[in-house]
Amino acid sequence: MDICNTRGTADALPAFKEMTTEYLRGESGPIGPTGPTGLPGTPGSKGETGERGPPGQPGSPGVCLPPYDPDDDMGDDALGDKGKPLTKLCREYSFVQAASEENKLYWMKKQNPFLVTCPRGGWTCIQLKDNSFAINYASINRQFWLSEQNFNVTEFYGLTSDQISFLQSQASSARQKIRYNCENSWVLPKDKERSLQILLWNDVLIGPYPGDRSPLFYSLLEDKCNESTEAGYSDVWIETLSHRLPVIDFKIRDINRGTQQLHLELKELCFV
Repeated sequence: MDICNTRGTADALPAFKEMTTEYLRGESGPIGPTGPTGLPGTPGSKGETGERGPPGQPGSPGVCLPPYDPDDDMGDDALGDKGKPLTKLCREYSFVQAASEENKLYWMKKQNPFLVTCPRGGWTCIQLKDNSFAINYASINRQFWLSEQNFNVTEFYGLTSDQISFLQSQASSARQKIRYNCENSWVLPKDKERSLQILLWNDVLIGPYPGDRSPLFYSLLEDKCNESTEAGYSDVWIETLSHRLPVIDFKIRDINRGTQQLHLELKELCFV
């Protein structure tokens, strides 16, 4: 066979080339060790502020709570006891106004509490005990103030000035009824200049008619003192602004001969 034959040589080259290439490729070497960690890079500059996002969805409706009232924590059954007295006038408590006993007593005011009743209409009335004052003034031959004869406001009403001020501050109006028990003594005698005068809490002096100094006056619901010289009574009534009551003194001006006696009784003192 002629090895120089061109065709024969060309036919043999591909097999030789394939064999040579496969023989020269080596196997992959092992993975090299990890290189040393590099130093941290310099922090980049702060980016620009992004655009404001769209508004979120509206939240659920809130709940409106009323102002806290410590009386609400006590319960109706507890309120009015001395340990948990009312802190406001009777009109502020629906359970008091709905009570069937109008003469039921309730303690009122946390500091230095006192007893009151809560009749219909929202009124707050002080407890009535032996609220009275009596005097035989036959030996007094002049006009005089009851305070000159040991009339004491605190004893007559059974309240301190602080307790009365509490009622006045809570109320806008007040009313008072005083029974004038009489013997040969008149609230409203025929001589008007000798009629009873009354000094109110705010130092305003009033009589049974409007006067030059004050348009205020008291009324007589009943006047049985004028029916005879025997014992009788007259009911004196005043209704006005709360800061004017109660009455603090009485000026006795009806001075007659013979035995003269008077006996005052508190029949009502209420605020609203």
